[in-house]
Formats: sequence, C-alpha cells, structure tokens
Amino acid sequence: MSNELTPIEHFNQGFASQRNQETLKKYLATEDLQDRFTAVVTRAVQEKPELLEADRKTLFYACQRAAQDKLMPDGREGFLNVYNTNVGTRDDPDWIQKVQWQPMIYGLHKILGEHGYSLTSELIYKNDYFKQHKGDDPRIDHEPTPINEERGEMIGAYAIATEKATGYKTREIMNLAELRQVREASKNPNGNVWQKWEGQMYRKAPAKRLFNRLALPESFTQVIDRDNEQFDLNKAPAVSDVAKSVQEHVRLAKPDPEVKVETKIPQDTSAELVEARDTDGKNQDRPVDAVAESAGLHQEESNEPQPNNPDF
Repeated sequence: MSNELTPIEHFNQGFASQRNQETLKKYLATEDLQDRFTAVVTRAVQEKPELLEADRKTLFYACQRAAQDKLMPDGREGFLNVYNTNVGTRDDPDWIQKVQWQPMIYGLHKILGEHGYSLTSELIYKNDYFKQHKGDDPRIDHEPTPINEERGEMIGAYAIATEKATGYKTREIMNLAELRQVREASKNPNGNVWQKWEGQMYRKAPAKRLFNRLALPESFTQVIDRDNEQFDLNKAPAVSDVAKSVQEHVRLAKPDPEVKVETKIPQDTSAELVEARDTDGKNQDRPVDAVAESAGLHQEESNEPQPNNPDF
C-alpha cells in the first residue's frame, strides 16, 4: 500500500502547518475564527479540484489575502478563482493556472457594516419602475416588476451607502454600457466568475465606484485594491463591428498616388487614448485613466505586507 499523500492531503498538511497558521493569526483574531477559516478553505479545494491543479504558491497567497480581508472564501463573501496567465512572452508563451482571491458583494456588505455603513446594491431591469431624483431632495425610486411577471433585460445597477450614525446616503448608478465596460476590463470577461455570478459582479460594480466617495480607512481601500487585480486597467474595450468594418475598408483601399496626405502630430500626446462606446453607441476617444474611473476602478500603491512563502 502506497504512503504517498493525495493532492488534498498534501494541501491540508501544508495549510495546517504551524508556520502557515501563525501567518493566519496575524489577520484572524480568535482561534475559533482561524479554525472556521481553515475548514472553509479545505471545503473549497475539495469542491473545486482545479484549485489543487493550479500553482500552489498562488493558492496560498489567495487564501492569505482572504484572511487579510477577514472574509471567508465560501462562495458568498468571496471565492478562490482560477485563471490562466502567461508567464512567458508573446512570442514564446508559457501559460500556467494561478489562483486569485475574489471578494464578492456580500463580503463588501460585511466589511462596510463594520465601518458604520449599510449597503444596498441592486440590478435594474427594463420592465422595472426606476426613477432618479436629483436637486434638493435626491433619492432613487425603484419598484421591481411583480415576481410573476417578466422583468425584461438588465439595463443597469445602483448602490446606496447609508451612514448608520447620521442616516446620510450616498448613491451611485451605472447604466448597461458602463457595466459592460467593467466586464470588458476584466482579465477574463468570459471566465467562471462572470458565467456563474454575473449578477453579483454587476451589483458590485456601482458599489466599488461608490466606495471612492466614502471616508473609509486604508484597510478597506486595500480590499478594493486587491479586487482590482483581476482587472487590466490598460485594456481597451473591444472594437465594435462598425469600427472593424471601417478598419477593413481602410486596409483594403488602394492609395491614390496623386494624393499626398500631410500627417500632423497633436501637441498633447501625454494621455494614451483608447476607444470607448457611449450610451448612444458612438465611438469616442477617452484617456485610459478616464476609462478606469468610469468603471469604478483605481490603482493605488499599497503599503500592505507581502505574503509569506508557503510551506507547501
């Protein structure tokens, strides 16, 4: 009989090592919380065997980041996502599977509640009654279609943060074009997370944009920074079919030898421009930073400690 450990036994042995448990104690205050976290991680890798097939070091790092956020990778507060990444070059690619920690909307609800806010985040559908009021009495009126009637296609999402001490509300609304822009900025817009939890991902988008306007401690903004790692903030939205058609006509057109074209270089070339689509379907040039801002994404230099090397 072979004494060789199975992949799950090898992982459990390494995760339960004293060194790794000491690392978790830095972020999880009580022994009960540490035990619960370990049990949730064990169940996660049992239910998702591809986690054990991915790069083991990134699996440990993802678990450690979940502990830093004080959230459980249980599929509700957050989950461990597997994605392909090229560690080689474009000419000589070397694709491997890595694991990334992904906080979800319920996890953000939990953390925000610990900092004195309650959070509401909902999807808007075509047949819902929805009205936004601005001016001296800002508010949102939203009445979903009766449960036994068709709500139609999703057309947007919104989030409302209420400060518990004062009742003051901060609101954020995103239309469908903006939500799709967030998805296109993802490193894997058609991956498991978007296929399985599309609604939660869209609900999270206006909430994340909303957080930029709240007075929150650095520990919370680091949660958002870690979540932003799944996005490529320099990634341009997909080119529309109309733009592709125009590009093809230009490529196939034969230049007239009698026509001379004078090329003028614009004075301000400091901002890299990407093609974006507005709600009217018209193309417009917008700086990369503007795309990231409209998507509710931001990049900040983090001072958080780097993960320790795992024992497995």
